[in-house]
Amino acid sequence: MIELDHVTAGYDGVPVLRDVSASFRPGERTVIIGPNGSGKSTLASVMMGLLTPWSGQVRWQDRDLQSIPVKDRAKMTGLLSQEHPVPSLSALRLAMHGRFSQVPWPRSYSPEDRQKALEALDRAGIRDLADNPVSELSGGQRQKAYLAMLLNQDPEMMLFDEPSTFLDLPSQRQLERTMRSLADEGHGVVAVLHDLSTALKLADRILVMDQGQIRFDGTPEELLKTRVPEEVFGVRILPLMVEGQREYILKEADVQGA
Repeated sequence: MIELDHVTAGYDGVPVLRDVSASFRPGERTVIIGPNGSGKSTLASVMMGLLTPWSGQVRWQDRDLQSIPVKDRAKMTGLLSQEHPVPSLSALRLAMHGRFSQVPWPRSYSPEDRQKALEALDRAGIRDLADNPVSELSGGQRQKAYLAMLLNQDPEMMLFDEPSTFLDLPSQRQLERTMRSLADEGHGVVAVLHDLSTALKLADRILVMDQGQIRFDGTPEELLKTRVPEEVFGVRILPLMVEGQREYILKEADVQGA
């Protein structure tokens, strides 16, 4: 479990997160959502140990995250972001890099490592592109290659920061199914999203960020009973059933009458 305890953090002397406390648990799908500039990605960076808090503490199983060596953190947390470098590697070789924390130096990958990487590529939906250079892949295919690397890393907590940016609709739906199955397998799944409808369908739990603070922390059902969507996003949420599936319509709120 990752715990943030009264964390304040930011960049170049400008605070972005202000006194934020939250916990993220294995086997749970948590979606972080909020307007642009609300602190979503900064919260993700703090959780990953990529950004050191100015005050407060981030703990992993009661250990200060900043005190844990980077190689050990790789067994605990992993990130799929929306932007990546373009290495001079094949998709298979990139996926194999997910085993970085588990392969001793000098790094020499075994047949088992190769097989696990192929399985990760298969789960990500691009096993047929295993030998293709990452530089020649489309944006969506490249995102799937990095997803395979994360799957091969197999950390306890997986963080997805706007992961569907370059994916077409079928690939987005497949990614959502993968995230659900990862949580069912016991991984903690945390997703930073901008789409409120997707968040409501995907999440066990939603954190709504607003001006660097957590405005709401609870289930999608609990969120629907509040005025937070109107006050933060300026929308009303109308749930409905479509062919046995829960869907959500977002309607512009009448702020004056709300």
